[in-house]
Amino acid sequence: MPTFRDYGQERGPVPAAEFARVVDFLGEQRGSLDGFDIALEGRAADGLVEAYAEAGMTWWVEAMGWWRGGVADARATITAGPPAR
Repeated sequence: MPTFRDYGQERGPVPAAEFARVVDFLGEQRGSLDGFDIALEGRAADGLVEAYAEAGMTWWVEAMGWWRGGVADARATITAGPPAR
C-alpha cells in the first residue's frame, strides 16, 4: 500500500498517473507483481477508483477518518457500498 507524502488532506488525492508510475516502479523492482495486491486508501467520492484500478490497484480502502465528516457521512459511505469498477 504505497503512500504519497505530497498528496492527501492538503493537496487532494494522488493523480492516477502518479499512482501508475509507482505501480510500474514496484513491478520493475520485483520483476513481477504476480501474486501481489496493490492497495490504495482514498475517498471513492473523489471519482478516481476506476482510474486507479486501470493503473494497477487491486484493493481499495475507503478513508473514513475524523476529517472526512461525522457519523452521518460515514453511514452514507458505508450504505453506498463498494465503489463501482
